[in-house]
Amino acid sequence: MANLITREYPCAQKDLYSIIETAWANYSLKLANFTAHKALYTAAYKTAALAAEAAAKAMPDDVTRNAAAETLRIGLVKMGDICLLNFRTLKSYIETAFTDRDVWTIQFKAAGQQYFKDAGNEDWESMELLNQAMKNYMAAPANATLLSGTPANSNMPATFAAAVATAATNFSAQYLAFKSAEETSAATAAKLIANNACYRTLTAMLRDGQVIFSNDLETRKLFVFSTLWDLINPPVAGIKGEVKASGTNAPIVGATLSIQADGEVAFDLFSDDDGNYSHQMGAGKYTITVSANGYTSQSKTVDMKADGYKTFDWVMVAV
Repeated sequence: MANLITREYPCAQKDLYSIIETAWANYSLKLANFTAHKALYTAAYKTAALAAEAAAKAMPDDVTRNAAAETLRIGLVKMGDICLLNFRTLKSYIETAFTDRDVWTIQFKAAGQQYFKDAGNEDWESMELLNQAMKNYMAAPANATLLSGTPANSNMPATFAAAVATAATNFSAQYLAFKSAEETSAATAAKLIANNACYRTLTAMLRDGQVIFSNDLETRKLFVFSTLWDLINPPVAGIKGEVKASGTNAPIVGATLSIQADGEVAFDLFSDDDGNYSHQMGAGKYTITVSANGYTSQSKTVDMKADGYKTFDWVMVAV
């Protein structure tokens, strides 16, 4: 099971750390005011908060986990190619075993044809089903006899079924490792817990700062999270949004968003586990194309200005 711990802070991790450091620097400048409000606010309180932030920052995050998952995915693709080739090879043996062309489609389906297309589009569950269907088909005594040919062993080699089984086993092991690597690791969860604790300490101080300086608007701004966020992130151009399925409103994971500026080479980004995406970009005109396996692609042209992120939500219609 994936760990259900989620971040509480409404910004990127790197921005959280910058905001924390900036906010506690502002706190130092107004320490006397904070101490007069609550005795717990001391110089040592700030030191402890910054030490907790430094400790959280030093903890490993999900970069290593993502790298491991991507490395496993590359291996998965290569292993999947072997499985797909095995199916095409099995089809050639079926064609020789069954001289009546009218029954080829029936036999191909029995061997797993219905899973082949999706398996070729990195639908790994379909690849698992394809491998199992091939093994089941060749294990049936009647099929084994026909596939071996007449005279015996003149068609499918005796070693082929074992080769298919080995490729299937290797693929399943790699797929299991890939799924495990994609889950939130214990180290990532620990970092999220630490970050959330720093965020809660920070926002408690900021709320008090807004009370203390409620009649001093300029100073009060120093203790508003969104103001601090804007300070370290000057307005830029960017896109964000979500990709969901029409009808069910279910998030589409791994949808490809191809983004191309006028006269430039396109680059891709992908929706996350919640169907969300975001990307910062320069000002200019872009064509955005969204595609996902099993859905009709969509495109739109947008004119981006350095005035913050624009939200583009996509509702994908099944093919």
